[in-house]
Amino acid sequence: MCNTTEKCDENNNHVWYFGKSSRAPDGYIFRCRRCRGTKSIRVGTFFEQSHLPLSAIFEIMYYWSREEDSIKQIMHEAEVGSNTTVVDWKNFCRDICAEYFLRNPAQIGGPGHIVEIDESCFGKR
Repeated sequence: MCNTTEKCDENNNHVWYFGKSSRAPDGYIFRCRRCRGTKSIRVGTFFEQSHLPLSAIFEIMYYWSREEDSIKQIMHEAEVGSNTTVVDWKNFCRDICAEYFLRNPAQIGGPGHIVEIDESCFGKR
């Protein structure tokens, strides 16, 4: 989900190294040893536009993957103050998975296997 190396913007021959930083909001940063430039570890990921701490995002993603439906519980565990934020991230996770399976269709079931689908799981988008 996050890169561990990046190319330097100043010179593509330079490589950014992943390292700890007490000044970075997430505690980690990319640093170029040659030009001494720095940039966020979120660059080039779907976390780039979010202001939430990565720990909160990972908590929300964890509870989403466990099908936890209680927004209040997720807000408490992830220390997020807005139920809209939790709902938005849950929808984002769903959309990422839907996009993946639209691009990479997979067959379920097969000869001799019955697949049951609960129609209540399908809603409007």
